[in-house]
Amino acid sequence: MKYITKDNDRWDLIAYQFYGNPYLYEPIMLENPDKISYFAFPAGVMLEIPAIWVDETIEVSPPWQRD
Repeated sequence: MKYITKDNDRWDLIAYQFYGNPYLYEPIMLENPDKISYFAFPAGVMLEIPAIWVDETIEVSPPWQRD
């Protein structure tokens, strides 16, 4: 699927929008290696969003909240 960024989109925000989890940004980055240097996107950048399987039974916590 293709996605056109809005001003100040970030990898984590895009991952949350498509996968419901901001930590699943890596598949999007790997699909768009020519855009890796972006931290915050300007409006109008086209990204490929890969389809991934998300296991909703696994909760992902940031490192500082893990046991």
